[in-house]
Amino acid sequence: MMGKHTMRDAISIKKWHGPQDVVDVGMYVQIKRERQASIQYKGDHAQFRIDPDPESNEYAASRISEIDSRLEVEQRVKRWRPTLDKLVAGKFRVRFTHEQTAVTYNLLLWNAPLKKDRGIPATSIGVTRGCASNFEYSAVIAQNIIANQHTGNLSGDVLEINKLREAANWLCMTEWHWVYVILAENWAQIEVEQGDNRKVVAETRLVKPVEALGFVFSVDNEVFPGRYVPVSAREPEGFDMACFEAGHLQ
Repeated sequence: MMGKHTMRDAISIKKWHGPQDVVDVGMYVQIKRERQASIQYKGDHAQFRIDPDPESNEYAASRISEIDSRLEVEQRVKRWRPTLDKLVAGKFRVRFTHEQTAVTYNLLLWNAPLKKDRGIPATSIGVTRGCASNFEYSAVIAQNIIANQHTGNLSGDVLEINKLREAANWLCMTEWHWVYVILAENWAQIEVEQGDNRKVVAETRLVKPVEALGFVFSVDNEVFPGRYVPVSAREPEGFDMACFEAGHLQ
C-alpha cells in the first residue's frame, strides 16, 4: 500500500487557485468547447464540469493532462515509466456530481493514444466511467486496446475492469474518496479509500512491460473514439478534485 511508502521525484497539486497551479507541475489544461465545458478553481479543490446541451453533439471536455494532446501521437512526452527497481505511484482525492451518467470520465494513467483518425493501441490504468464499463464507476487495467470506429467494438487485453459498486460496496462516489494507483513494469494495482475503509479493487500482472504513461483527469462527451453525444442531463456533469500527487515509490 502507498501509505507505507514515501515518494521521490514527486509532483503534487494541493491548492487550486487557478490554471497556473496546474501548469506549475508540468500539466496541461485542456478545455474543449468553452461555452459548455469548464474548470472552476475553488482554492481547496477544482470543479471539472460539462453543462447540459441536448441540442449539440460537438466535442466538449474538461481535462487536465500530463500529456500534450496537440502533438502527434508519436511525439507525445509521457512522464512515468517504471523500472525493475522503481515503482510509479499516484493518488488523488475526488468526488462525482452524479451516480448515473452517460458521458465519459477517465482518471488514470494512460498513453494518450488517439488523434483524429490516427492512433496506437491504448493502455489505461486507473478509474473510469464510460462505454467499456457500461458507464459504471470502475477500476480498469487494460493494455493493447484498439477501438474500431466502424463496428463500435473494443479489442485487446482488458486484464481487469471491476465495477466499484461490487468491488467496494461501501464506497459512495458522490462523497470525497481517495484512489491509489501503483505501477511496476509487469504489474499494476488500484486501491480506493473512504473513511475507515480501504481496499485493493484491481490487481494483476501485465501482458508485457508497460510503456511510459501520463496521468489524465477528464470528463467529456466522447462515448467512443470519434463518437460524441449530446449532454442531456438536467444538471452539469463532472467531478471535483482536491489533491493529486505522483512520483516514484521508495
